[in-house]
Amino acid sequence: MLTAIIRSNGAHEPLAATLTVLIAAVSEGFVGHAVVVAPAQNSEIDLLVDATGASFTVAPAGAAWIEGARAARGDWLLLLEAG
Repeated sequence: MLTAIIRSNGAHEPLAATLTVLIAAVSEGFVGHAVVVAPAQNSEIDLLVDATGASFTVAPAGAAWIEGARAARGDWLLLLEAG
């Protein structure tokens, strides 16, 4: 299974655009799970994560990929920047 790790700068609009594109990949079985990584807790991002069933973790930009990989469920990782 493939996990998409999405690094966000904390803005919800670019993250929403990225998650919207991933919906087709999930429905076709290409992506099984998504992890959103942001530098701080954010209520707008929390709503997006809840609505899409993704996981959420907080990490500074330099550790985002590592923390996202720790939260991943899949054997393969797709690393994406939000937007």
